[in-house]
Amino acid sequence: MSITHNIKELAQPVVESYGYFLLEVTIVPKGRKECWIVIDHETKGVDVDDCSKISKELALLMEAHESLDDAYILNVTSPGLDRPLSDPRQFSKNKGRSVKIEILDIEDPNSDPVEVHGVLKEYTEDGVKLTVVKGKKTEDLPLIPHTIIQHVYVTPSF
Repeated sequence: MSITHNIKELAQPVVESYGYFLLEVTIVPKGRKECWIVIDHETKGVDVDDCSKISKELALLMEAHESLDDAYILNVTSPGLDRPLSDPRQFSKNKGRSVKIEILDIEDPNSDPVEVHGVLKEYTEDGVKLTVVKGKKTEDLPLIPHTIIQHVYVTPSF
């Protein structure tokens, strides 16, 4: 099994014990290796103190299991706004927020994705529903199937 897979197996129960879910584990070779553990919560943001606690606990486990051969920097973090939504729990948490959806043109796969901006109304197994503002009116768009969605990003409102 891969190093990333082994670290996921160690991280999953630790992350869940703090009420979070694991989104991603990435190893970045850059001078000293970096191991990025990306976590999120179903209803609230990610607490920095919890990241620190998870990091300390996970570092001990990784060392005991000799997960990485070389020295590394362990980073436990939230997904941040620059990372697209990837887990259904993130969509539920962000219902009612402004999002940007990049939609693929299935007839021309080489074309750039089309961006649609709106408010996340609903997430289902089949796709995503948005409400868009047109002038002074709002309009609910038909379901956008997951098969044509490249990425969904939360867009901050200031």
